[in-house]
Amino acid sequence: MAKKYDVRLNIYLDSTDPKDKIIVDYLSKKYSEVGFIKETMYALATGDVVQSGPSITANIVEPPLDQEDPKEYEPIKDAAGIQL
Repeated sequence: MAKKYDVRLNIYLDSTDPKDKIIVDYLSKKYSEVGFIKETMYALATGDVVQSGPSITANIVEPPLDQEDPKEYEPIKDAAGIQL
């Protein structure tokens, strides 16, 4: 008896479409296209950072504008002679 799934998705990609071609080429380099898509969707759904290629994604928290930065900085030695 075939397994019954809660959700089944069919994705059709046309390699003549430039955007689809990028996806087709990318997925062809993965061991398991379906596994990769499921892992990526899970990461998106749980709020994990999804990263691809050489770019780096970081969660940077900026202090509120009305609040001073609590860090103390040491003055740079001989900074008076530097022209900006």
